[in-house]
Amino acid sequence: AFMLQSPDNSTVASIVLVTCKEHLYQNDIIVTFKGPNINDLKKEVLRNIFQVVDPEFYSSFSKARDRIKLACPLCSLQSNNVLSLRKKGEDEDLVSCERCSATFSASDYQENGFLINEHAVKNLLKYGFPWQSKNHLLFLKENRERTQRFEGQPGGTISLTMDEFRSLPEGSRTKKEFERIKNMFFKFIGSDKEHDFQLEKIVCINNPQIETEFTETFRRFVARSAGSDALLDDSHETDRENLDEDHTYQQQMRINTLNNIEHFVEKFSGNERVNLVAAWHGAPEEKLHEISRYNFPRPASLLEAASRGEEQQREMPYGTGSYFSQYPSYEDVFSTKPRPFPLSGDSEDAGPSETKVLLLSWVLMGRIYPVIESPVGPRSLAGRPITRGFDSNYVLLRKNTSGEGPAFLPFEAGIPNHDQIIVRDPSQVLPRFLIYYKRQRSYLKKYHLDERAFFSDIGSNQKALIWVDDKPSSPKENFMMNVVTKTNPDVRFVQLTSLAELQAWIASANTTPSASSSSSSSSSSSSSAGEGLSIMAQLIRFDKVRLVTNRKRDLDEGGEDAGLKLIEWVRSQPDLKELEIAFYCGYARNLMNMGSRANHLTTDQDNEKMVYFMAFQALD
Repeated sequence: AFMLQSPDNSTVASIVLVTCKEHLYQNDIIVTFKGPNINDLKKEVLRNIFQVVDPEFYSSFSKARDRIKLACPLCSLQSNNVLSLRKKGEDEDLVSCERCSATFSASDYQENGFLINEHAVKNLLKYGFPWQSKNHLLFLKENRERTQRFEGQPGGTISLTMDEFRSLPEGSRTKKEFERIKNMFFKFIGSDKEHDFQLEKIVCINNPQIETEFTETFRRFVARSAGSDALLDDSHETDRENLDEDHTYQQQMRINTLNNIEHFVEKFSGNERVNLVAAWHGAPEEKLHEISRYNFPRPASLLEAASRGEEQQREMPYGTGSYFSQYPSYEDVFSTKPRPFPLSGDSEDAGPSETKVLLLSWVLMGRIYPVIESPVGPRSLAGRPITRGFDSNYVLLRKNTSGEGPAFLPFEAGIPNHDQIIVRDPSQVLPRFLIYYKRQRSYLKKYHLDERAFFSDIGSNQKALIWVDDKPSSPKENFMMNVVTKTNPDVRFVQLTSLAELQAWIASANTTPSASSSSSSSSSSSSSAGEGLSIMAQLIRFDKVRLVTNRKRDLDEGGEDAGLKLIEWVRSQPDLKELEIAFYCGYARNLMNMGSRANHLTTDQDNEKMVYFMAFQALD
């Protein structure tokens, strides 16, 4: 703690750094002013806060100031993905937000910040919500004939197969909205550890009753983030029983769990009291249709059903509530089997490639309790309500290799396999999309890269061949993977179907936590040689990753020339400029200006030459 006085000694400011009781392992900065001359002290207080909390940032703050882009404070409350403010007309001082049209004084905003009060929150809520399509009402109107109404209640569903999607006119609201959902799906699959999902159909859910309840919860969470104590619910007193028993390494595990939220695929409002995310839920199709109409059951009814001994769709090892995941491959387990939860030793053989369905919802995680408690230990949260003082529980999972008990347990270090989000109340959930898909046939999995092992030791002999093609289960790809792995047994494949998946996969690879902590000697040399480089740049430098793309992908950006679009994007990324790429197509128009070997680009349709490339043989 320290104190500052104004030049005329009439006003005093005290600055105190304290441990935050409401949120885990975080600090609060409390500033108290006493006296009439507060304005003179504001800049001095901010300068001293920077000096205490982050001296390195403070030293460069004056230089960086000109590069800081102002974002709309209202939109920033509900979305991290906002545009910077633009100058309005000829007035140098006025800036406006393209999204909500609010106008601000640039100099006042930059000097003094922006007061977020209840009036500001009400203004924010006039301009629509991040879970809605752009021009939401016009989208519903355009699809009035396509809507399948709910019986006996307002709302309904709008469905579109991928063949129907291709036939939509360019520029239509429906095409743009389904394009957005499709790309969201691709990003989730690219970030998953299993990529063998093929999109079949998208069903949009419009349920005004559920959305009204969800919107009210969002209003309450946003207002709470603005510091209106009157809007805090009576659960804001935190139950710290388990937290107070944590040792240092357990505290670090909880911090690591919370940090993982930063890498969520679709995440709006990073405010720790809001945390609006998109997440998956798996259940049999008839159950998902029931949820689309009536939402998830309330925790009280779940506990009552359990007390009566009624069989549940899935057990609740990390607290009682509605369960979701960022990993479609985890929720896929529940999509057809009425299993409580997967057990260690279960086969992962998906069998024949049948059409399956998952529910993609918007979820308000709110205040998050990071779970590290085992579901079978004395501190287990199984069967208990969500931890008091929090709106959701969140756990990272690792595979249980013991052969006994649950298939997954809370992870301790390295790279998690999956995660689970458990929310307190169904008003925190907005069921939005039913996604129909197929999985690849299981015999192809033997060719796939074990990404967890690969990124845990990037100095090993393993090599990753990224193959982007919208027909990943074709006999041709099966034949090529078989030949390549026989030619070079160290090669394993990452099969993706779109540019969006590739972008998500690369982003996920570059945020892998333990890739540089390998114990092998080769990893040590690689790490030192690639110091300061991203993980992908290190892999490229030592020729541990290559990329193959076809040309035409109907559902991908660019369509007929999707492969060209992908290559252009890769070459625009500084860390990927030297990535070896093979354009697996004989029709290579528009590639001439990119060069060939000098630009790390191979173009051919000859299978023998492609096997040579995929097997990481030396290139001329």
